[in-house]
Amino acid sequence: MNCFPTEQRCFQKENTMQQLNCEITADLNNVPLEELRNLFPHFPEPVEILKFLPWSGFDNFNLHFLIVRKTSRIILILPIFDGKFEVASFLEGAMARLTTIFSKWFPRLLCPRVLGISVLESDWGEIGWEREETRAVMDAAWDLALGMLEEFAKGSDADVLAFVNFNERSGQNIPLKKLSAFTQMYGVPCAQVALPFKTLEEYLSSLSRNSRKNLKRQTKNKQGIQVLRTSEPGTWINAIYGLYRKSIKKSDLVFGIQNKAYFEHICTKIPGAEYVLYLLNGKLLAFNLVFRTKERLLDKYFGMDPHLGSEHGLFFFSWLENISFCIRNGIPLYHVGQMAEKLKKSLGAQLIPSAILFKHRIPLFHRFLTGLQKFLSYEPEVKLPSACLGRAWEDLMVIHSNNNKKKSAGGPWFILGLDMDGSLPLQEQVVSRMDALVDLRKQEQLLRLWPEQKAWESLEKSIWNLREKYPKPWITFLGSGDLHHVSYLLLATLPLDERPVKLILIDNHPDWYNDRPHFHCGNWVSQVLRLPWISGVVMAGQDASDIAGRKFWNIPFRELCNGRVRLFPYDRKLSRVLLRYPSSMAGVKYFRRRFYGSDLYFKTLVLRGVKHFFQRLAKELRGENVYLSIDKDCLEMTAGKSDWEHGKMKLEELLEGLQELSRSCHLVGADLCGEQAPQRLRGFSKNWDAGRFPGRFSHSETTDRLNEKTNLRILDVLNPVRADIETGQGILEYAGAINDR
Repeated sequence: MNCFPTEQRCFQKENTMQQLNCEITADLNNVPLEELRNLFPHFPEPVEILKFLPWSGFDNFNLHFLIVRKTSRIILILPIFDGKFEVASFLEGAMARLTTIFSKWFPRLLCPRVLGISVLESDWGEIGWEREETRAVMDAAWDLALGMLEEFAKGSDADVLAFVNFNERSGQNIPLKKLSAFTQMYGVPCAQVALPFKTLEEYLSSLSRNSRKNLKRQTKNKQGIQVLRTSEPGTWINAIYGLYRKSIKKSDLVFGIQNKAYFEHICTKIPGAEYVLYLLNGKLLAFNLVFRTKERLLDKYFGMDPHLGSEHGLFFFSWLENISFCIRNGIPLYHVGQMAEKLKKSLGAQLIPSAILFKHRIPLFHRFLTGLQKFLSYEPEVKLPSACLGRAWEDLMVIHSNNNKKKSAGGPWFILGLDMDGSLPLQEQVVSRMDALVDLRKQEQLLRLWPEQKAWESLEKSIWNLREKYPKPWITFLGSGDLHHVSYLLLATLPLDERPVKLILIDNHPDWYNDRPHFHCGNWVSQVLRLPWISGVVMAGQDASDIAGRKFWNIPFRELCNGRVRLFPYDRKLSRVLLRYPSSMAGVKYFRRRFYGSDLYFKTLVLRGVKHFFQRLAKELRGENVYLSIDKDCLEMTAGKSDWEHGKMKLEELLEGLQELSRSCHLVGADLCGEQAPQRLRGFSKNWDAGRFPGRFSHSETTDRLNEKTNLRILDVLNPVRADIETGQGILEYAGAINDR
């Protein structure tokens, strides 16, 4: 560890215009815990760890904190560690051997000193910032902090600056536009298990058959194992530290070693910290250090005897012990850390991808390391998307700078039209109710049914820009049902203070398949379920053949079993699913096992009464954030004409349901599709996929008028016309602004 009185005096900067000052200090002893909790509200570990780590020390690393204050109030904290990294440790085979040899001649390139921005030895990179501050002040704070980092790196002779292990949640707090000189690569993902279960048996039933068999086989030799939970390790501390050091030697990814003092004092310094000890005849075979809060159980360290621990399956035994502990104590989330992605996913964990942003201070060396990005990036055992960084920071800062608050039920909406197929401008009365109509027709054939990559990325950027300009909750018109997958982008870009959210999908089709391409109007719901802030999906009104039993092999079946997805068809009561034998099925009314598979019985809207169903649903979701996605193909053809097969719901039934939801739920957004596109879908593969062939295309003005009438009635329910606002005033102005972009 370093002593920092001189460094703290040397590394100070000020921004007198915004009344900001910046310093780098060795610890946070003078910062109250309440202030830290306010700055780090989503950090999964207890914030006390930020004070404890500098005290306990960490071999081979120095710890610092960059603090930006506005007058005397802290508005930004960057945890920092510095130490040496060998590039060869990230490589394999001949590449690693060559790198080791050349590192003797090029130490600043191949064995650089790294200044890392993250909480050391945490799988969750995090920064602390004041969420009530204005965007202008926070921008100035970041400029000051990044300038200080450059000076500190130069003064401490660091070669590389790196933001380490920031994931799609914590990475939203990074102003990515200010880090354009940094290169992004894959980091090590972490894993979490959501536990909406009442018993261990329910959890086990949510796993695949092979995973249950593997757990049973691995834990069959658990007789005689004693489990001891304690916050006073006492005489066990030497054995615990010994097992920790053994596990470090076997690990492929180690950044440093905790001191023994860490394990001796962690339980007295960190609330909720305790050891789970696994004993056999008085001998310690394994230990598990966990942090317990009301929101989660965090698995911090696990170490076991390499021979006896494996023989008794203690990794799997400890996994089930922690899952059982969470269920018994009503803890909804088990945070299980990094590595072994394939195994953890098979045990029900959700993998959260992370990223590392790095920059070598010598431009030539930075280009060389960027060329090695493919080799330096961590390769998980299962394929994961890249982490989404930075965007929600911009979005959230806009919200705070404009002093916008959450929309209350019945409050004003921003009505947006995304004209991707030419169907919306044909409905003049609907357009007159819009606040903005964005012309995207040049990309129509690139977006319909399934999108081309460049068109999808371009649309995503446009939606982020719109979120920044108009942070109010949206009612979005999408056009044809061929474009329903755009709902994914609307959910992915929801502001942070509107999350978590529950999706209600009113559609004739479930749109939930696991097919490729990932973003398709028939499978976008399966991708929405990957978003960590989607607390659940309620499907209502489905009546198409897509919910026939033979289709249930290619859906999010696990989510249907554990109730994260619930299905309420319009009048289909039964689906027979072959060769599926779940032990529980929370997403349907009830089920029965048969010799050929399972019969799934549904609560239908017709049986319960559509209005009564939505009344019950609205009462159940009262107080929760709710997003509505409506495809008008759920309606009878008398209410409009879509490009897809129609369901049986009556328009009056839909309107009554929407009225109940808008009256009782906290709606944070809604989208509407199901128009008839005026242009034919192009491309043989897309027409084949959609089942459209020559001679089946038709479009008429009568259809547009009918659809327009239905859209107006839906708008009247969700957003009654506001007398104090001249509707449609900003359409032409904003459409031009978008085109200029």
